[in-house]
Amino acid sequence: MEGLLKPAIGIALLAVFVVTILLASWLTKYSFVYRLTPLNQSPEILRGRAREVIARLGYTDPAVDTADGIILRDNYFHYLEARDKSATRWERLRTETPGPYRFWYRQSPRYFISNSELAVDNPALDVVRDDQFVPRHGGTPALLRRGASATRDSEAQGTQADWSVAFREAGLDIAKFQTAASTWIPLHAYDERAAWDGVDPRRPDNKVHVEAASFQES
Repeated sequence: MEGLLKPAIGIALLAVFVVTILLASWLTKYSFVYRLTPLNQSPEILRGRAREVIARLGYTDPAVDTADGIILRDNYFHYLEARDKSATRWERLRTETPGPYRFWYRQSPRYFISNSELAVDNPALDVVRDDQFVPRHGGTPALLRRGASATRDSEAQGTQADWSVAFREAGLDIAKFQTAASTWIPLHAYDERAAWDGVDPRRPDNKVHVEAASFQES
């Protein structure tokens, strides 16, 4: 019949299709991020770690609603590309930390209300005791924010925050950091602000700048 392929041609095309699929699958280990740098901890473990760190920092208020997710940081790839021009630079994703992923966790004393999908910054962090936690690869804190009260507590005036607890939870030793000028403006009200410079103990070649701010030690 006119229009039908000869068996030999049909078999050849099928073989090419199968080989192409197999080749594309094999190449994913060089082109897909999740194959280059898989998550080493499940979301359940990271979620538990987030709650644990928040509690250790003294925030033990019961949560009515929680949300979490995973972010892929494009600026991390730009950082690697700018610092390493070798053909094997992406192999560093297999072993280097903190890696391109960021797991975020939020808990609030009221239900989250949003017209779109919940995210690390949606809804806005504008509720007292609304905690936002973004750890680095491995679960150590990179960012912890809490919604501040709209009024000042007179009993909390004159107190100072103990930053060493946050340093310890982040896997850093505050004694090995030097005080520095603060360069980041906090997004929320604060009555105490501090900054430090040091190095990452896991990567001594990387300088680390730490910023912190608190309001009534909250």
